[in-house]
Amino acid sequence: MQRLGRLFTPAVLLTVCFCRFIRFYFGFINYLYCNYC
Repeated sequence: MQRLGRLFTPAVLLTVCFCRFIRFYFGFINYLYCNYC
């Protein structure tokens, strides 16, 4: 159980950071797109 928790925590952190990166990335694309249009 503890080993699963130790494996699970970095995966959750990585997923949260990845989702935040994607949101930032698409927000940046939308910003550029809105400026060009």
